Amino acid sequence: MKNIFRKFRPLLWIRGSFFILGKIPFLLILILVGAFAFGVNDQGMDLMIAFGKLDLFHPYVLSFIGLLIVWSGVIWYVSRIALTTSTLGRIVQKRAGLRDSLQNPDCSKDCMLKEDHIVVTVDSKYERTTELLAKVMPRVLAATPYLIFAWAYWGVNGFTDGRVIKILIVLLIGAVHIIYLCYRTDIIAKSKRIATPGDARFALPEKTDVRIVVRAQHLTNTTRFLIPAVFIGAFLYAWLTAKSVPSLDGKPGLVILCGLIFYTVVSLFIMYISNWLKFPFFTFLLVLALIFFLPHNNNHALAKLKDSSLDSQIDQRLPDSLYFKEWLNYKLNNHLLFEKDSVIPVFLVAAEGGGIRACYWTSQVLKKIHLAHPEIYNNTFAVTGASGGTVGLSFFYNYIFEKSKQGAPALNSPDFYAPLDTITASDFLTGVTYGFLFPDLMQRLLPWPIRSFDRAAFLNKSFSLAFARYTYVNEERSTLLDQSILTPWLKDGQPYRRPVILFNSLYVEEGQKAIFAPYKISKDYYEDALDVLDATKMLVPMKEGMVSSARFPAITPPGLMMQRVNGKEEKFGHLVDGGYFENTAVQTAQQTVMMMKSMLRRMDTRSKKIVPVIISLSYGSDTSIHKTPMGAGYEAAPLQGGINTLFRWINGARAMSVKLDPDLNSINFKLTRFEGDRIPLGWYLSEPARKLIEKYADTGHYKFKKPYGQLSRYLK
Repeated sequence: MKNIFRKFRPLLWIRGSFFILGKIPFLLILILVGAFAFGVNDQGMDLMIAFGKLDLFHPYVLSFIGLLIVWSGVIWYVSRIALTTSTLGRIVQKRAGLRDSLQNPDCSKDCMLKEDHIVVTVDSKYERTTELLAKVMPRVLAATPYLIFAWAYWGVNGFTDGRVIKILIVLLIGAVHIIYLCYRTDIIAKSKRIATPGDARFALPEKTDVRIVVRAQHLTNTTRFLIPAVFIGAFLYAWLTAKSVPSLDGKPGLVILCGLIFYTVVSLFIMYISNWLKFPFFTFLLVLALIFFLPHNNNHALAKLKDSSLDSQIDQRLPDSLYFKEWLNYKLNNHLLFEKDSVIPVFLVAAEGGGIRACYWTSQVLKKIHLAHPEIYNNTFAVTGASGGTVGLSFFYNYIFEKSKQGAPALNSPDFYAPLDTITASDFLTGVTYGFLFPDLMQRLLPWPIRSFDRAAFLNKSFSLAFARYTYVNEERSTLLDQSILTPWLKDGQPYRRPVILFNSLYVEEGQKAIFAPYKISKDYYEDALDVLDATKMLVPMKEGMVSSARFPAITPPGLMMQRVNGKEEKFGHLVDGGYFENTAVQTAQQTVMMMKSMLRRMDTRSKKIVPVIISLSYGSDTSIHKTPMGAGYEAAPLQGGINTLFRWINGARAMSVKLDPDLNSINFKLTRFEGDRIPLGWYLSEPARKLIEKYADTGHYKFKKPYGQLSRYLK
């Protein structure tokens, strides 16, 4: 059987390939991460769509291609050095002939081996195969960045609209680059007029010293100058790129490439130290971080106001029912509520989560409604959301609040919303991606917390910077989003003029819905909900309420709540994305309606019939098409089915509650997703994705007409 195996060369090559690739696992993981980042997840595919829309000589396109070349070169360099310095040297320190291994080299019979010697049979074919693969495999791996790009780009752009030129140019550059790597030593030998190095420099058992390998591979200058420059340059470029956002251009792809380059070089250091110490250094770091550092380096505490004296605002809030009573009386006394057919509709908006697609959809729907019916603003009591829905609501209503300081906002003017369109579609992904890949990942290897390394702080900053470009910035260079989350309701002379914003989150330790609210949350109406401000006695800025509602996994961390007790801060628990509890946010809207109805039964409404109406802004798919059946992941069908069932259950519970309460008026504006549409879940939207949302958020679109018609029954 062994003879058959040895004669069958394809199996020998497969065996050798597994052996070779097993020496560089960290590098393979980074390549798979790159493939996932650009070709698998929908946010990465949207980045490729954005890439396809730009001109060939656009700075972003040229930078992307340049970084792709650098990543390819670094993969080649690291794999070559790693493979020619690894593992077999630990077992076979020196090859000696049989005569040199004998205790008495001149013996004729009954010869004895030296004590530290054994006789082995070397599989010469396998040895030659591994040596050849050590030479060829780095070149093959160096081609993977170009292949990943070609696969990801073609998957979403195809070869239409003249976009084929980019993929051909990248593949041509890749081909030239790989050819150069194949004949590099011959070119160097010819230019320096030295003998062409033989393949002996790839012999795995003999090379264990990195310096010897570097000299043998003619990589001295590369190691001394180029690799340190690439290592430092990748970090600096990512840092500078992240500092220049948010904008509509979008640069997350550049930061991801910088991260792949940076950690490819890091992988070489880790493998070198492991070989040098003959010790699994990466595993050691992982255990150190998980067991010893992680319990002490949590740097994800919620942002808080610098002026702790403002925390007294928390106790100034009115109870929920009393707040509604004061709001309604204020509106009625000042004749700010419109009525239709002797009915005064009071609106509540519930915005479903879903990253920036939910943010932009929420803003676009509200814009269309307010353009045609600006009177709806005064009749809106509260808005609530989860994840990106909360972000969209916060941008929309805080933008109107800021503009109202300059006079009555022109809610029926398209020009009024132009800056808001830019704000809600800005690239919020680049900053948080940089924070995730660099400072916050380094934080995990430190035994103490560094607050500025928190990746959620980068998302916080992105929200604030985008908002600052088109709104008022005070002398301290802060906007409304940097100020207290209660500012629009407690520091203004007319607090009841604007809708309440309820920020939904989830208190992880208790599995409990948590809410940041301008009024005190009571258990009578918001059953089993945590009033975050009341529980912690610590005030947060507006942008922290937005981020804490949108802390979905991986990209943003759980937020650590600190509680003020007797003047000292103590850990209270963690907040994550509000969508974990109820992604549609309709439950919070329903609880608010219950509170309103309870008060209306006890109030003197001056013979006015007041009807609460919920406007639900959600994200869904067109049920007239079917899902693509599962491929290789069919074994995970129960898991995916369970997740889908959970969200169907949430929507079904909402629909049932509406039917059980005939007085509960609910109108659903759903972002339709047709087959072929790509609207990503993340913090960046390409121009085509934005145009799709704008197309569906149009009063002329047939999917929009039905809910818009239902809403029009309540409007002037």
